[in-house]
Amino acid sequence: AKARITGIKMKQVEGFLNQYKLQNNSYPPSLQALYDCSNQGNSLCTQFASEEDLKDAWGTPFSYSGDGRNFVLKSLGSDQKDGGSGADADIMLKGP
Repeated sequence: AKARITGIKMKQVEGFLNQYKLQNNSYPPSLQALYDCSNQGNSLCTQFASEEDLKDAWGTPFSYSGDGRNFVLKSLGSDQKDGGSGADADIMLKGP
C-alpha cells in the first residue's frame, strides 16, 4: 500500500515540477526550490509544495536530479537502499 501511495505522491510532485517549469522555463535545480524562496532572490517566487509533500510514504525525502529540461524523481522504497524487490524496490519517475 505504501508503494502505491508513494507512486501517487510522485505524480503530485511531477505536477509541482511542471508548474515550476511553466513559471520559470526550466525544471528546478533541486526540490527545495519548490518550497523555499529564500535563496532565489526573486520577489515573484511561488511556493509550489510543502517540505512534507516531497517525502515518500515512509517519510523519506524523494531523491531528485534534473538538468532543467528533464528530471528523475526517486524513492528508495521501504529499506531506503538502492535496488531491492517488493516493498524494498526503488520507485522512479522520469520526466518529461
